[in-house]
Amino acid sequence: MSDQTDGTDGKGPGLGEAPALSHDAPMRVADYWLDWRDALAWEILPREMRGWRKGVMLLWLAAAGGVLALLPDRLAGAEGSVQYYAVLVALLAVQYALAAAVMTATRHLRARRRFPHPVQVRLAFWGDHLEESRNDLVAAQVIVPEYCGVFITTPSHMFVPYLRDQVLIVPVSAFDSAEAMQAEAASYEELWAEMRNEI
Repeated sequence: MSDQTDGTDGKGPGLGEAPALSHDAPMRVADYWLDWRDALAWEILPREMRGWRKGVMLLWLAAAGGVLALLPDRLAGAEGSVQYYAVLVALLAVQYALAAAVMTATRHLRARRRFPHPVQVRLAFWGDHLEESRNDLVAAQVIVPEYCGVFITTPSHMFVPYLRDQVLIVPVSAFDSAEAMQAEAASYEELWAEMRNEI
């Protein structure tokens, strides 16, 4: 549940309308709560596996071949036979299922670590920056174009990754509708891309 207040009409920028660069007061302010389920919505977003994580996954799947080599012939079958490849596929499926279970558990753990308890948030939309105040943090977090990634929207959230491993999580309840959330994210992304190009 959230409340939205501002100095105009309580709404963000319309479709295709860039946020104003406001310096005296935010365009609007949204109040809402976040918990581990909101963090999980961020953690489960599909991402390309890179670096050492990709290497570990490939080694883990390759271990299926090692297991197959240790099986007796009556179970593994003759090398190159249908039984042999059927057992290999089964072992790969088991290895992948185990890896998926570990990754799912890890995502849940990260989500609960991010928000061990429900957090009350006030987000001020300033146009040239966003300011997040939370009841679990002493200082407000100021998100500016030069230190953030692209705006990401899903049917339930808007995400703004910033710095190395931080993310601003905004539920759809902070907007008038999912369409308004997508339009505002697109407007900010367009404006902030221009601002980054000017830096």
